[in-house]
Amino acid sequence: MFKRKSKSAKPAKPAKAKKEKKPKKAKKKREKPVKAASAVAIKKQPSDIYTAMLVISFLAVLTSCILLYLELSRYGSYPWWKAI
Repeated sequence: MFKRKSKSAKPAKPAKAKKEKKPKKAKKKREKPVKAASAVAIKKQPSDIYTAMLVISFLAVLTSCILLYLELSRYGSYPWWKAI
């Protein structure tokens, strides 16, 4: 139906002339005050609603896996469809 054209079928584009770059002005670097590692206290972020939802969903999946195992154990060992 549609044929893909190869890259070689496209005509070559003419090369653009490169512009000369102007030298940039040197910026003065601001020195940051150095703090001792022991003096910096990092505050732990509080848990939000997404963390609570993650915990609830983990418990729901874990509970469902346990209940599924208990349900399948009623039928004996694998494969369950073969009758003895």
